[in-house]
Amino acid sequence: VGFKGPAARLFEYLDKRNVGTVSEQDVAYMQRWRPPPYVFSTPDTEGLSELRRKFLDIYRTSLRVWRRCFDRNGSMSMSWEEFVDAVGELVRRTKLPPYSEKALAAIWRALDADCSGSITLREWDEPSHRALSEFKQWADRVHGSVVKAFRALDSNSGNAKLSEGELNRAARGDDPCRADLELIFEGLDVHGTGAILESGVRFLDVWDLSWEEWLHHEMNSRGEQFVATTGPTWRQESTGRRGSCSSVRTGFASTC
Repeated sequence: VGFKGPAARLFEYLDKRNVGTVSEQDVAYMQRWRPPPYVFSTPDTEGLSELRRKFLDIYRTSLRVWRRCFDRNGSMSMSWEEFVDAVGELVRRTKLPPYSEKALAAIWRALDADCSGSITLREWDEPSHRALSEFKQWADRVHGSVVKAFRALDSNSGNAKLSEGELNRAARGDDPCRADLELIFEGLDVHGTGAILESGVRFLDVWDLSWEEWLHHEMNSRGEQFVATTGPTWRQESTGRRGSCSSVRTGFASTC
């Protein structure tokens, strides 16, 4: 019929019930499917570098860009729609020429290398991800949660705010925090007021870091063995472990 792609892979995608056959019902959805614009885009790494520079010119650190522009709801992931909104706000604020959808799609694909439909902090900025994950692990280990760690560090003033000096207390004691606290403070002080609010760290307590680390490990170690379903969940052939809609938003495999 003229299809030039890998037929076996296409069959695997369409056989969402895993029964070894494909029915008319299995392909009917494709009549209604409208793929996101980035699916067939070529990654634009130079465009990504330029856009990153524009964000940093205003917000100074990658973590602050992430929290203030990309991940305002603290989900620790950014959707295509959130990305488009953030760039649109940047354009309005700086009076830059607007980006076309094609240009944004190519920049998105430079971030979303596995075409999962969402971006994690690790994909946006590895040092920021490492600092926050180390801080969360320390807080959970020593204090039981990030909010409890925040309140322990804030015990002297009790004003539900942490100065940089108060945050640096985490690096003391028998089991000190090894995270880059300067990076964390500059990133979580999203408005540059010289303080981190308790409300500004609560998202770390609902961050499923162990799941994200497991998924990252599996994606790296198994690569193309990951197969996405066409629904809101995905499957991995050997374990069958399932993720939420936020893990794979579009139902594409990592090789799309």
